[in-house]
Amino acid sequence: MSQVVNGTTYHDNTPSRVIKELEDARIRKRKILFRLGYKSTGKDWIEENDICGWVGRSTGHLKVPLLLPRRNSTGGVAILDDNILRLIVDGNQVYRHQDYVEPVIEVKKIETGDDLPFHAFVDGNDWARFHTELAANRWRDYILCKRMGR
Repeated sequence: MSQVVNGTTYHDNTPSRVIKELEDARIRKRKILFRLGYKSTGKDWIEENDICGWVGRSTGHLKVPLLLPRRNSTGGVAILDDNILRLIVDGNQVYRHQDYVEPVIEVKKIETGDDLPFHAFVDGNDWARFHTELAANRWRDYILCKRMGR
């Protein structure tokens, strides 16, 4: 089953607050950033791609919400609206799932003999590597919704 709001089809178990905010962002052309994850545990998936942009919607019989890379784009990827744990609109948090667990991200310099000495550890696991400390910190801040882009 699904629910239709303003002609946009959302998953049945998408919270009404998320729908309201996505529709508002779509209509007002506001930039969004969201975190996806498991609603049952609140654990973040640490998605890096297709989590920031503008809301549009597909064409056809079922018009689903799309994430557009630019405000004036005509196509994008479907938003997994039923898995949104945190939603930021124009830099302001407008939704946070009650069980959302923010990942712990630590940046460390580890000399490994290659040109990627800066490591980002997520919840203790070596997750990503970067050329510079600045790039690692920017990635961390993006994942933690402290910045609206990488």
